[in-house]
Amino acid sequence: MCRNVPAKALAEDAKLALMDKKGAEKKYGEFRAKVLGDPAKGTRLVHAMLLPRKGAAAKLNELEKERRAAGDAGCDRRAAGRGVGGDDRRPALLER
Repeated sequence: MCRNVPAKALAEDAKLALMDKKGAEKKYGEFRAKVLGDPAKGTRLVHAMLLPRKGAAAKLNELEKERRAAGDAGCDRRAAGRGVGGDDRRPALLER
C-alpha cells in the first residue's frame, strides 16, 4: 500500500467514527494526492490500476461457461463497441 500508512492501520481507521479516527485515511489520501499530482507517476498509477489483475481472464472464462450452462448469454464480448445487440449498422445521420 503506502510505506507510511500500513493496510492494517487503514482497515482499523475505516471502522471508527469520524471523531475517533487516528488519521490513517488522511495520510493515505495525502499520499495518493501527491502521487496523482505528479504527471508521470500519476499516469503510471492510473494505468496500472486499469490493467486486469492476475487470474482475471480465467475468472471471466469461468463466468462465461457458467452463463452458457445456465442458458444466459450475458454480455457477448464480440459485440463490444457495436450497436445494441451487436448491430453494427450506423444511424443514417452519421453516414455520408
